[in-house]
Amino acid sequence: MGNGISVIPIVGKGGLGKTTIAQLVYNDSEVKERFHLFGWVCISDDFDVPRLTKAIIESLTKSSCDLTQLSTLQDTLRENVKGKRVLLVLDDDWNEQQSHWESLRIPFVAAETVRIIVTCRNGKVAEIMQTVHPYRPGYLSPEQSWSLFRLYAFGGGDPVEQPRLADIGKQIVDRCSGLPLAVKTIGSLLRHEIDEDGWMEVLQSDLWELDKNNETLASLRLSYNRMPAHLKPCFVYCSLFPKDYVLDRDALVRLWMAQGYIPTLISKTKQWRTSEINV
Repeated sequence: MGNGISVIPIVGKGGLGKTTIAQLVYNDSEVKERFHLFGWVCISDDFDVPRLTKAIIESLTKSSCDLTQLSTLQDTLRENVKGKRVLLVLDDDWNEQQSHWESLRIPFVAAETVRIIVTCRNGKVAEIMQTVHPYRPGYLSPEQSWSLFRLYAFGGGDPVEQPRLADIGKQIVDRCSGLPLAVKTIGSLLRHEIDEDGWMEVLQSDLWELDKNNETLASLRLSYNRMPAHLKPCFVYCSLFPKDYVLDRDALVRLWMAQGYIPTLISKTKQWRTSEINV
């Protein structure tokens, strides 16, 4: 493994699977043997260097950091990575300012080796950071999309007994434009829908046209709109948490109960099952 900082961008449309690819690399057993420190930070649209430096420290060290001054944060990060081999994932980067990136990378010069995987949608973002040619995941083929859809909509089975649903399903899959997240979301939505009219409503929804260049968003809107009314407040409540926040399932259910989203009688008799709402 060579010395220095190497940045590998994964570039592509939202819902294409960039984060999933980064997770596969990050969690690979062989990769784990090559590095001393591992960190994962979600950037999103706020490339605030002090905040991100602090988040990187906390992710690499697995401990909280109370520092706020950028210079002190950089010194701390420098000491933690000094002489170490570091793997860092910066997820969902939108920054197009070269100076911001240069400021963020300063402490890493003390490390023996740094490999940074960056997921982004914008090619310009990749150009600012990249040290190697970006990886651009391909779209699913029609066959791959249909196989994935079947897995979620029909439980992986052969929909031979439901030929009409299969025909409608293939048309719905075409609307997903080969985006895995869109296919998965719509497949999950239709898993328990056995009425042909329900499938046609999804196929003919105006949301596909409203979000014509964002099939993933269209699929998510459709999923929310068709969600049972008693589950919608539970879903909306999750927006209170930061992006990429790791939720504890039981703790989340208790928070829902405290808000009155889960009927008291159901919660007391333990008839409520988090698995039923895919938490």
